[in-house]
Amino acid sequence: MTKHVDLAGLIGSRICHDIISPLGAVGNGVELMQLSGLGQGPEFELVRESIEHANARIKFFRVAFGLASPGQMVQQSELAGLIRAAGTPRLQIDWPVGGGLPRLEVKRILLALLAVERMLISGGVITVLSTGPGRWAVRGQGPRIKEAPTCIDALRNAAADAELEAAEVQFALLRIECEAQDIAVGIMTGEEFIELNV
Repeated sequence: MTKHVDLAGLIGSRICHDIISPLGAVGNGVELMQLSGLGQGPEFELVRESIEHANARIKFFRVAFGLASPGQMVQQSELAGLIRAAGTPRLQIDWPVGGGLPRLEVKRILLALLAVERMLISGGVITVLSTGPGRWAVRGQGPRIKEAPTCIDALRNAAADAELEAAEVQFALLRIECEAQDIAVGIMTGEEFIELNV
């Protein structure tokens, strides 16, 4: 039997690995400029904040889209950083982290979080809660939920993948990841909420 190769995960890992090094170098340069007194003014502050945000998002994407192997762990401090990276002025993340988690679990949660985020057109709150050993509920609540039957179909059926937009790839990847881990995605929707159980 041919061993399954997670090509999407390998691509994600490669891209994030290659981008994070130059971003880190730019961040170090900005820090040195601050220490020398050259980094002053609102323009410089905008550059600094943008680099910090880009670094945080790359780390988030590396876990969400990159390769994950059994036995790998994500420590509590790294999880806290991932949660901060997921939040925006319009989106609050409520995830009471109590310790480290297996990377395979975190990957499912982050993909579900990205899927739920896509459905919250006007922002809102995403809550992540444990529902049992190795299982999680990712629930989004907000004033408007996107009507996206193709996205919901992609969580159940590979035939819908061809209709997805680039910003919706997480729906197909979540299904694929859950299938690989022998988990069925549970979906509940309402006028002001969507919940994915992974």
